[in-house]
Amino acid sequence: MSLARLLTTSMLLQSPTTQCHRLKSYALFPYHVAKHLTLTHQGLRQYCRLPMGLKDSASVCQRFVSQTLDGCPGTIVYIDDIFVFSSTQADHDRHLREALQRLESKDFRLQISKCEFNVSRIDFLGHIISADGITPDPKNVQPILDAPTLKTLKQIQSFLSMINYYHDFIKNLSTTAEPLRRLTRKGVKFE
Repeated sequence: MSLARLLTTSMLLQSPTTQCHRLKSYALFPYHVAKHLTLTHQGLRQYCRLPMGLKDSASVCQRFVSQTLDGCPGTIVYIDDIFVFSSTQADHDRHLREALQRLESKDFRLQISKCEFNVSRIDFLGHIISADGITPDPKNVQPILDAPTLKTLKQIQSFLSMINYYHDFIKNLSTTAEPLRRLTRKGVKFE
């Protein structure tokens, strides 16, 4: 992806023909249906299709979309987000066309309002993806730089979680953060 000059990102949406997202219409096996009961104000309801939000839904979704786009050049799938990347406009058009044809063949629909076509950078999960590579999003880094003095164990744990998310971009993080990690160990007094 480091050679990519053009990027497209898209998000899957419900299919108007089936009234449900292709992945949500992933049929449950009969012996799983009984395990997916939901108590509502209208009584017990039973899922016949896999709803998003259950423990295994994301992995089923990821697998199904990945299988659909397997071997499609210049594509990366992250659950219901699809990235198409290319180094030239002609390649990008070809890669995008193939990805869209495969998605259409499986009755997937895209949420156009969440699609970005032919862009040079994409903001995704706190990162900026561009031809220059992947960098942390400055708006997510600023709270780390502006962090107040840590006074409690919970604040230290929260701060360590924030900086660990960007560990690829922080040189010698394990060494630098060791004094803070030491404070999270059992029996260590916080001063």
